Amino acid sequence: MSASTFKRLSKIARSTWACTNCLSKKDLESNKIATTDDDSDESEEKADDIRKIIRQEIRTTMRAEVKIIVSELRKEIDDLRKQLDELKLSKQTVATFSRDISDLKTSMQFHADEQADIKKCINDISLEGSKQSSLVIDNLVAKIDSMEQQARNCNAEICNVPEKRGENLLNIIEMVGSAVRFPICQKDIVSIHRVQHATQQGNKPKNIVVKFASRILRDNLISAYRLTKTLKAEQIGLPGSSATIYINEHLTLKNKQLFRKTREVAASHNYKYVWIKNSTILVRKMDGTSTFAIRTEDDVRKIKGKDDNIVSYSASENN
Repeated sequence: MSASTFKRLSKIARSTWACTNCLSKKDLESNKIATTDDDSDESEEKADDIRKIIRQEIRTTMRAEVKIIVSELRKEIDDLRKQLDELKLSKQTVATFSRDISDLKTSMQFHADEQADIKKCINDISLEGSKQSSLVIDNLVAKIDSMEQQARNCNAEICNVPEKRGENLLNIIEMVGSAVRFPICQKDIVSIHRVQHATQQGNKPKNIVVKFASRILRDNLISAYRLTKTLKAEQIGLPGSSATIYINEHLTLKNKQLFRKTREVAASHNYKYVWIKNSTILVRKMDGTSTFAIRTEDDVRKIKGKDDNIVSYSASENN
């Protein structure tokens, strides 16, 4: 056996090995068998060593792989935790935004309601101001009309007196006084003149406006005229004309229009009396019925209303 072969023997084999010259055939055969067994044991040991090495390598490799996997898992978990934290932060941010938006909506609604209230207040003030302005204007117009009417308290208006060139109005008013049995002197007259009609009325003569020295003179002339009941142009020295002459208080244009409308409505409802006294329009259905004043357009409607009441009262009496 060579030295290298001997070295490859296991410790047990080397301890039991003997030279061939010293061994009998039997011993030689036994030795050969032992050598074969030793070689088998050695191979088994080598296999075990290899298996151990393989196991160790596997363990090492697996540990390394597990470490890598664990490290990656930890990293991913850390990333997930960060994302979760960011998600929580985003959720808090969204919740904050949601509260801010809700607060903003509430604030906007409050301002919208406040603006609506202000707008309503302005509209109410404007409406109230408009009503007040309209009321003030109406009152001013009524006061002006009243003042204008008061300025005419001494005036009489004579209508439908035929015109002629070179006429003397003082003579005409004196003749009117004589015709109604109320003598008039020139000293009783402050002024006298004809006035244009507010609207064109064809060939109808312009009215004569007489301003007396006092209201009593004016009222007495009108009272005498009403007692006469009818006054013709020929009675005042104007022959050739059968025109009927009318004498009334000198009204403002507004009151004239109201007087005209009152007469038309009264006539359509069979009212017997419509006249003027102290610049106030008075109406009476018939003898024995009550008298009421007409001062505005709304008062004209009273004529129909009172007429309906009279008809109802008469019907109830007949029943």
